Amino acid sequence: MALRLGAYTACLHDRPLEAALEVLESNGLTSVEVNTGGFIPSPHCHVDLLLSSAQARRDYLGLFASRGLELTGLNCNGNPLNPLPGVGPKHADDLRRTIELASLLGVPNVVTMSGTPGSDPGARYPSWVVNPWDGVYMDVLDYQWDVAAEFWTGIDALARARGVRVAIEMHGYRP
Repeated sequence: MALRLGAYTACLHDRPLEAALEVLESNGLTSVEVNTGGFIPSPHCHVDLLLSSAQARRDYLGLFASRGLELTGLNCNGNPLNPLPGVGPKHADDLRRTIELASLLGVPNVVTMSGTPGSDPGARYPSWVVNPWDGVYMDVLDYQWDVAAEFWTGIDALARARGVRVAIEMHGYRP
């Protein structure tokens, strides 16, 4: 397998897809990852249209192929475990739809973030435990682990059924 160098087009979000692809092509890149939802908009991937139309998918992939580029990843960066009703469920749905779209496009990889649940079933905000030695924090971690395990078990099953790999972006904590 030859080495492919590519870029995530979110850094070119202010340009239409064709212009973003021209930048990648002119810099000798051959691989492309586009955003499909989560925290930031997806100006380079109209998910609803692509999910609903085989012709739209062929045309979309043709934009990449005509420039010698390959769409190798879809990125759905968000917090699918966020307890806020307007955030977590939307990001989780974005991820499921991204996996479905990746399968339909023949794109093998979906990149996402693990997410952070709240501290308990009634939590209003995500919670990140940094000092787990006190008993109450261990209870929080047990709850969060249960939430994460249930969600990611379902995502794993969906991705496997669709022949898609899911990569989790690792972001370190900086105080």
